[in-house]
Amino acid sequence: MARILVVEDEADIREVLDYNLKREGHDVALASTARDGLRQARERRPDLVLLDLMLPDGSGTDLCKALHQDAATRGVRVVMLTAKGEEIDRVIGLKSAPTTTSSSLSASASCSCACRQSSAGQRPKRRVR
Repeated sequence: MARILVVEDEADIREVLDYNLKREGHDVALASTARDGLRQARERRPDLVLLDLMLPDGSGTDLCKALHQDAATRGVRVVMLTAKGEEIDRVIGLKSAPTTTSSSLSASASCSCACRQSSAGQRPKRRVR
């Protein structure tokens, strides 16, 4: 299956995503800060990054920009996770060049879809949920 990096500072959400993704057969790595997320993305070259919008040491949008500007991680697919439901927060996330913006509650569904598309060699369309 897919190599997935989860960058999420909330331990409960990180653990639920880790459990569900591993149950689906994915190789999962976890990070709780933007700095660790960027380091692991460069080292592991994941197929997909599940990225929290708000991290303790920086914004998910800044990390997303860094991932897409770095030659080593430019092609990685990103699903932005946010508990924020405001449309403007999701638009800001999409302007950072992620694949998708999703609420934390629907992350598993977004991830499954992105992983299937990745396995099929397709680039997912940008969308706001």
